[in-house]
Amino acid sequence: MWPLLLALQLAVVDVSVVHVDHDRAGDEANAVTPHQTVLIADGRVVSIVNANQAELPPHITRIDGSGRFLVPGYTDMHVHLDRNGALVDGTLELLLAHGVTYVRNMSSGEWPDRPAAKRAASTGTPISLEHLRDLQRNLDAGAVLGPRILALGSAPVAGGNPNEAPVWWQPSTYDQGYDLALRLHASGVDFIKCYDGLSRSAFLGLAKGARETKLPLAGHLPWSVDPAEAARAGLRSLEHARLPALACTPHWKHFRAAYDRYVSGETSRWPSDHFRNTVSLAVEDFEPELAASVFRALRDHDVYLCPTLTTRAVDARAHEPDLPRDWRRQYVPARMAAQWDQELRATASVGTRQQMQRQRFFEHAQNLVGQAYDAHVKILVGTDANDTQCFAGFAFHEETQHLAAAGLTPLAVLRAATLTAAEFFELEDAVGKVQPGYQANLVLLGADPRERVEALANIEGVIRNGEWLSREDLEALKNAVALRLDPVTRGR
Repeated sequence: MWPLLLALQLAVVDVSVVHVDHDRAGDEANAVTPHQTVLIADGRVVSIVNANQAELPPHITRIDGSGRFLVPGYTDMHVHLDRNGALVDGTLELLLAHGVTYVRNMSSGEWPDRPAAKRAASTGTPISLEHLRDLQRNLDAGAVLGPRILALGSAPVAGGNPNEAPVWWQPSTYDQGYDLALRLHASGVDFIKCYDGLSRSAFLGLAKGARETKLPLAGHLPWSVDPAEAARAGLRSLEHARLPALACTPHWKHFRAAYDRYVSGETSRWPSDHFRNTVSLAVEDFEPELAASVFRALRDHDVYLCPTLTTRAVDARAHEPDLPRDWRRQYVPARMAAQWDQELRATASVGTRQQMQRQRFFEHAQNLVGQAYDAHVKILVGTDANDTQCFAGFAFHEETQHLAAAGLTPLAVLRAATLTAAEFFELEDAVGKVQPGYQANLVLLGADPRERVEALANIEGVIRNGEWLSREDLEALKNAVALRLDPVTRGR
């Protein structure tokens, strides 16, 4: 035993190991094995033994796990490391400081000929897909501190794109969508991000190209597409709970048809009446049978739901005057904070009635996530980090609380944040469990995650690629970001 132990780097001693695959009701009692010592070397869990039987050499780093709980590192499945084509300063450190050890970047770089004026408005250093690949490699090697990037998506693909995308990025026909999928595959992205404004035919062509090239398709449900049709076409993950919420009314088919006629060029008339009433109709004319059929389609076609409920909560609260004075603004670059303020003002510039509708819509979408979980739709934890008022890292724990409020048990939320994400990437043999042979990206908690979802934020330390970061180290990471961004000179 000693020759193996001499190579060990780290041992978490006398800890309760949490098994996230025991997440369904009635199985929580089997989800924790107490008094274990977890041995780690070369970035992987080597073995897990009873604490009374562990023989450790004197030189090994020992972490006291007594009274604590060891869980897999968290995965944020919807982040934006960049905004307006530039890295957002501090994002990587803030994510890691909150236990996030893996991320999926939802849009990586941009089309090659984006106008220079747009790039000049960016926050931080302009980036490309190649730049993000370099960052990904450096994170994997430990040369940069932060979560590992599991996937880099394309910039959003949508017809009638308002962000000055080139024509070839705005497919309106089946063939154009298909050709764009082939072009994106050749570009080297890990998945295609589809967006609201695609026509039905363009989406189906994009989906066919994605299937043929084995390039995953993830993103928004286009306004012109039925959820079941999107699921059959191969949509891998559906982002944002607002979209299935809209589809669970009898009005959706009329909404889809009107929008498809517009985006396909059959009419120049914008379907304003449909758009104006969608939020209220989604709540007032909700049909449980339609919801059940939507969730059945997602389940049967193995489509994952990434609700990003935090973004809907921001919509519902945009009118609150204290929102721009949130203490976490100290961790946000000044230019991005100014953009957030503009977006909050625009969202808040509606009447009291619409504000109340948004609050009801958020609560409705949250309830639907619970129904989707009960229907055995696979739920992911994603935050839309760096979207308006979605603070990187902090938002992760807001999102877990929203999921718990939706009806998921604390352990089900933890599974969604760990093993379910690993399964999405087909990495469940290496990621998402505390188990020998698995990557040593782990979180040490000071409270039992089976009892309250808030325990997921009670972080005593993070093991990142086999290296220990204490609570003090994590606080130092956050403090360094705040100091670097210098909130005092920004007048905060």
